[in-house]
Amino acid sequence: MPTGIYQRKPMSEETKKKIGQANKISLKGRKLDVIHRLHIGLGQLGRKKNREECLKISQKLLGHLVSQQTRNKISKNQKKRFGKDNPFFGKNHSEKSKKKISLSKIGLTGEKCGNWKGGITSIHRLLRGSIKSRLWRKSVLERDNYTCQKKGINNNKLHSHHILNFSNYPELQFDINNGITLSKESHIEFHKIYGIKNNTKEQLEEFIGRKI
Repeated sequence: MPTGIYQRKPMSEETKKKIGQANKISLKGRKLDVIHRLHIGLGQLGRKKNREECLKISQKLLGHLVSQQTRNKISKNQKKRFGKDNPFFGKNHSEKSKKKISLSKIGLTGEKCGNWKGGITSIHRLLRGSIKSRLWRKSVLERDNYTCQKKGINNNKLHSHHILNFSNYPELQFDINNGITLSKESHIEFHKIYGIKNNTKEQLEEFIGRKI
């Protein structure tokens, strides 16, 4: 059998469409097990949707109504996650409130938006959403081999945690040595135990059970 490097022809749009339709038929009604879901999650790890994909998803979901069964599941999960600490625990939105939320979701911005505060975005929020912040987060994850340093798990729900608080130590905000990888659950657990202000290296070492 001949060996060597073979150059594949790019797949046509028609072929891609056929494969997509075949996959939909084969997966219809099938429930994926945990391992399969984990593999899919790992395959999507670090991938970012472009604007075109986001618009397609948005258009597809436009007018989509969530069933009462799904709403009950979301409610149950939220209560399990936050319990009485959730500010909306045991409360229902009024019709006026629901209408405001609905309008905010269909593109109302600026002064028409309920969250409008005169066009001033806090510096803290701007820094958190900056490219520099994203690069810092990615660098911390890569250094820790995309693994939670508390539980040793590798999944698609990982956070880059600041060892010394982001707001209290501006000079260390984007220092990779001031970051550590924690799973979403471990990150929430840490801040539940130690709070969200004046966090220290000693607290983190106590939490993960080793020196860093």
